[in-house]
Amino acid sequence: MHPNPVQPLGSYRDTDDWRLLAKSDLVNLPEVTLEQAAANRAIGRGPTEPRQKFTGLLNLSDAQFDRLRSEGKFPPPLKIGARMVRWRAHTVRQWIESFANEDIAA
Repeated sequence: MHPNPVQPLGSYRDTDDWRLLAKSDLVNLPEVTLEQAAANRAIGRGPTEPRQKFTGLLNLSDAQFDRLRSEGKFPPPLKIGARMVRWRAHTVRQWIESFANEDIAA
């Protein structure tokens, strides 16, 4: 008999540490309607495809995330290519947990 392939909820830490996260995984993305996407295509700026609202892992806006990075308060990314960066999931998790530990100690 084969073991159950379904992972328990808490096992994310063991199996997901290798994942690379894009900025779009970390920050909130607002909803883009069909009309907004069409207008963006016409002017050549902004999201050109409709999408639903997405709450990122950090629940921060683009501007808040960029501010953290520029102030050196967020872990540096891995440079994958000339215009592509990613963050290791375990590095982001450790950064989040560091705040939880601060709150507990206070």
